[in-house]
Amino acid sequence: MAKTKACVDVTDAEIGAAIARGKVFEQYAPRAVKAAYREKDDVIAITLSTGIEIAIPRKPLHEISIGLATAAMLDHIDFEESPAAGSPRR
Repeated sequence: MAKTKACVDVTDAEIGAAIARGKVFEQYAPRAVKAAYREKDDVIAITLSTGIEIAIPRKPLHEISIGLATAAMLDHIDFEESPAAGSPRR
């Protein structure tokens, strides 16, 4: 069965309005502002711009190699915004 292609007409004004809404949302969207290994409870702690902290146990993260890392190896954690999380890559 042949699929029908959809066509949507979008005006410049609608695109501009969507961009403006995105900029407003971006101001309030939680973002990771700090990530650190906390040796005392063996977790990767991620602090969001909202002040909420997410702590992930290190050991179960073996699938991405963090579970095998030592405290010294986790002394500095880098992170970047991800398009998958709804943030544009800059």
